[in-house]
Amino acid sequence: MLGTRVIMMGMDGFPGGLTGQPNAEMICAANHQLPVYWLMAFAIDDIELFEVNTSESEVLTHEEGDEYPVLLTDQEDAVTRLNKRKEKLQPYLTTEELLLLEKWIGFLEQQDFPVLAIDTYELWINLNNPDQLHKEISNLLQQFAELETKPESVLNTLKTSGVWMENNTINLSGYGW
Repeated sequence: MLGTRVIMMGMDGFPGGLTGQPNAEMICAANHQLPVYWLMAFAIDDIELFEVNTSESEVLTHEEGDEYPVLLTDQEDAVTRLNKRKEKLQPYLTTEELLLLEKWIGFLEQQDFPVLAIDTYELWINLNNPDQLHKEISNLLQQFAELETKPESVLNTLKTSGVWMENNTINLSGYGW
């Protein structure tokens, strides 16, 4: 099986419109899953569906017109959202989880890119049912939105479902940042 890499990028702007294809740099990586702290920086409205490029040189197969989710948000919005969610979760996190979340927020605050993006292409293409990825991400982002009103319940649900693996730094924030 091929390795699946998920990357978070810093971008000079949003794709399309006047900026066209902005400069993008990988700022961190994860394998085989979207880290929880990465996703907590985004809202449902930040999901965009990108059409897959088709070419004869593709190693992995897909159908023309297929779309995969990309998450795009302003860096300042991501940091603000994470700080609000940290405040709600703080009483329920372990010391290690809280310290890691604070370091993660600090890392994102230091980025010189106005836009943060998560490219899910490699994850999407390697799933048995790629169309489920958009639904799964949407459901998780909806749960994160509910942290405002019921943080303990949401955290318990995430732990029970296996999405939040307690004190697992790779699961929570990826690596290489």
